[in-house]
Amino acid sequence: RTTVLNTTYNVGCSGFYPRAYRADKPIKVCHLNPLNRIAWETHRLNRDGMNITSISPRLEAVLRRHFNLAHKLKGKKDEKRSKELRKKHKDKLARGKYKRMRNII
Repeated sequence: RTTVLNTTYNVGCSGFYPRAYRADKPIKVCHLNPLNRIAWETHRLNRDGMNITSISPRLEAVLRRHFNLAHKLKGKKDEKRSKELRKKHKDKLARGKYKRMRNII
């Protein structure tokens, strides 16, 4: 017997793009630590280069009130990484690596 997780509640930082791509929309819950720079860049600042942001403007305003968060990627190294990840994810999409899953409940 198996249970399939409701993907609207299952987007974290590890494997963010495949999980966000496969998830049923709208995504209701994302797991991140706003004090973790990489987590913030992944969920809000388009670190993976695929234009998926999982934090709404309203939640961003609340988090910015309480934490000192970046407004853009830090430097050229991060921008280069973003471009490389975008290329990698687009290649995997073209090969059918990120198939959307059907919910079985």
